[in-house]
Amino acid sequence: MQQVGAIATGHELSARAGAEVLADGGNAVDAAVAAAFAACTCEPTLTGLGGAGFATVHMPDGDDHCFDFFAAVPGIDGQVEIAGQPVPIDVLFGATTQTFHVGPMSCAVPGFVKGVLHMHGRFGSMPLERVLEPAIALASDGFALPPQQAYCHHLLTPILIRRSEGKRVFAPAGPMLVAGDHFAQPELADTFELLARDGEAAFYRGDLADEIIRWSDEEGGLITRADLAHYQVVEHAPIRGSWRGREFITPPPPSAGGGLIAFAMRVLERANGGPDGPPINVEGRDGAAMLVAAMIASNGIRGSEFDKWLYGGILVEKLFSEEAIARGDELFAAAVDGPKGPSSRLGSTTHLSVIDSKGGAVAMTTSTGCGSGEFV
Repeated sequence: MQQVGAIATGHELSARAGAEVLADGGNAVDAAVAAAFAACTCEPTLTGLGGAGFATVHMPDGDDHCFDFFAAVPGIDGQVEIAGQPVPIDVLFGATTQTFHVGPMSCAVPGFVKGVLHMHGRFGSMPLERVLEPAIALASDGFALPPQQAYCHHLLTPILIRRSEGKRVFAPAGPMLVAGDHFAQPELADTFELLARDGEAAFYRGDLADEIIRWSDEEGGLITRADLAHYQVVEHAPIRGSWRGREFITPPPPSAGGGLIAFAMRVLERANGGPDGPPINVEGRDGAAMLVAAMIASNGIRGSEFDKWLYGGILVEKLFSEEAIARGDELFAAAVDGPKGPSSRLGSTTHLSVIDSKGGAVAMTTSTGCGSGEFV
């Protein structure tokens, strides 16, 4: 059988969407775009057209790019009048409670559509109409809601059904949909079809932009027409790290995660005997414990100075200073026996990774933040 590539995503159906495009001759970028749009249906509590993200692209010719399509603060034209506050909603996670701040005032300028389609325009090899076919079919035809997704919907019920539009999607017959129920979003499929035909212009300047501005004006949001029209994707040179003599690339600031990945890999390599250390079997108990300890170390380095490093433009320099690496070694050693207990914090991003048969690769993280409970 011909090998066309590999894809990993947060949901089986979004992975299948990307795999379908790969099998049809698409490259890694085409597959990533297909999977990202499919994820808007499969993982609506984590990603969506109103969200944002970062993507790292490696092309077979060695060309590397990082795309920053993170959400922007509204008010680029200076016309925003703040007349309220986000709405606090408490969400129960077992014995703990997390407060989400939702509503129109919580919404930033979305970058998902422009970022993902910009990436496709730069490096995609298939027509957008073909790339979005799996997502359109998935949203239109629907699928049986899996237990993991149903669980996320259940946790976030107060946010998801605070508006009638949300009830129509997540609780069409009254109660929230549960695992095994049919979950479809035909209106989202219509939106995908519009984007396949008209591209990002529909979202930032056309019919969809009109609806976003109507919603913002009527509901007290802060997003203006100028915010949408002037939103720009930013391209950065990647951070270059090393692991056992191999180079890897990861996003630079304003993404914090890219630098933290490189930091974690450095700490893990040092704990494993350096570049020439033995292979780590992450499927075994010891290897998994080492990987978790490296993650805990990278999270632990996010101390009181971290934001200053990030927003001061010195994050990479500080993360790879002797002092920070030594601290990472200490955190790793303290955590190598595993975390002290489960985390009560619900994740708010989804990630996908794709590689094609020619060596092209994409890593993309997208998110709707903590969600807003708003629907357009």
